[in-house]
Amino acid sequence: MHIPPHPGQFLEESYLEPFGISVRPLAENLGVAASTLARVVAERSAVSPEMALRLSRALGRSDFGDSLLNCPHWQLSKLSPLGADVN
Repeated sequence: MHIPPHPGQFLEESYLEPFGISVRPLAENLGVAASTLARVVAERSAVSPEMALRLSRALGRSDFGDSLLNCPHWQLSKLSPLGADVN
């Protein structure tokens, strides 16, 4: 059985390292605290659906969220209704 990588690993290996992006500027672009994004990248926090949407928009990949939804590291219980403010 294949276990997909944690979204933080995917983010780090596919975007941060290859493009020389650090956590702080990406977090600012996402509108989240740098510590929040750092916990995701360090694989200490799951990625919420709201964070996946933010990452999708910031990285210009409409399929980013879709690909991560197949990952077991989601906090679907925290899903907000579409159109609601994302904190």
